[in-house]
Amino acid sequence: MKFRSPFALIAAVALPLVATAAIAATSGPASAATGPTAAQLLAKTASCTVASNGKYATDDGGAATVNICKNGNVYHWTSDLDVDCDGIGTTNCNGSTDPWYQAQTSFETSKGQYFTADTTHYFVIPLPSSRFNYQSAGIKPGNVGAVIYNNKIVYAVFADEGPDNIIGEASYATARDLGINPDPANGGTDGPVTFIVFTGTVPNPVENNATIDSVGAAAAGAFVGNGGGTTTPPTTAPTSKPTSSPTTPPAGTTSWVANHAYQVGDVVTYSGVRYRCLQAHTSIVTWEPPNAPALWQRL
Repeated sequence: MKFRSPFALIAAVALPLVATAAIAATSGPASAATGPTAAQLLAKTASCTVASNGKYATDDGGAATVNICKNGNVYHWTSDLDVDCDGIGTTNCNGSTDPWYQAQTSFETSKGQYFTADTTHYFVIPLPSSRFNYQSAGIKPGNVGAVIYNNKIVYAVFADEGPDNIIGEASYATARDLGINPDPANGGTDGPVTFIVFTGTVPNPVENNATIDSVGAAAAGAFVGNGGGTTTPPTTAPTSKPTSSPTTPPAGTTSWVANHAYQVGDVVTYSGVRYRCLQAHTSIVTWEPPNAPALWQRL
């Protein structure tokens, strides 16, 4: 278990998302979403283009041995995994079960609450420093990632910050569903555990494991299928980006735009063609409907 720095006790940031109606967060293992295998993801992260200005320790007082690496706009590292139980208190995560327990996470859910560590799959990134600044790297609160251990994948979101010199931590639920002892006092594993962060990809609602799994699998598939670095989520390699601008939509529909939170069932037009949203998501450039069949169905 890591020593939890008091400097991590900063005001929580509410993620800029709108909760969808009545989707219960799942606490069990991630479903078998359509996505790459652990072996495929590990192959993509086998080499390291170093992105950090120095290495991290995996435990307080330990040797600094871990680099943060980069592949396009995807970041990854391989370390141990210590159990984070911070957030809303439960029978598994509280001041009695966890000597390092904090009743808050750095960021909040779409409902304006702290995350619940034994429910939501989340991971931890070190606080910004001269060694590595996740903000400058384009990593945002709620970005989805893949956590891989023993050929298992759990998709998770960035929900908490850790000490600026230590790396390798994820929520109780993430550890449990990877088959790792989730006890915050004596659980975790020395690894190797690989963490992969897909920038630009935030599930909506950010605390819902089913949504995290779906969006994470799509982003991971794009990373494996497109040579790395992109978070475009189609199930097949994307076509070239359309050159024409969206036309005026028919009555009752709206034109697709980037940086908009779309909900399941929303209908948009793009280049004169109508599409229905299949997965709740926040749109970004390169996720245009014809390029993202995992997110949009042509009508």
